[in-house]
Amino acid sequence: MYAERLNYTEYRDAFLAAAESARASVTSYQHPLLGPNGEELATDVATIGNPDAQKVIVASSGIHGVELPIGSQLQQQWLAYAKAADLSNTRLVFVHALNPYGSAYGLRTDEHNVDCNRNFIFHGSGINLRL
Repeated sequence: MYAERLNYTEYRDAFLAAAESARASVTSYQHPLLGPNGEELATDVATIGNPDAQKVIVASSGIHGVELPIGSQLQQQWLAYAKAADLSNTRLVFVHALNPYGSAYGLRTDEHNVDCNRNFIFHGSGINLRL
């Protein structure tokens, strides 16, 4: 684990504020465990633009928890830009903190010590891919 923990709560609050300012729709998926200070952990998904658009851009952050800061800041900037953008033909989807546990605890892995970006299970396919 890294010597200093990320302040997950500050990044989450800033992302949610940027989403609200951009009038994005937000859905939060709560993690079953709590953060190091007892805080709620969640993956938040903000969407903005035309729900029927044929062009959809998806940007995620924090699959490696320690990478949340830069991804979160970029998503916040995109949301600020989106407020004035013409999104009549586009839908933007921002998935914030794919690995909220790793983000809160300053880990590359999740609560099971799994690197979410290196271990994939294609449910129902019989395929288990480890990179």
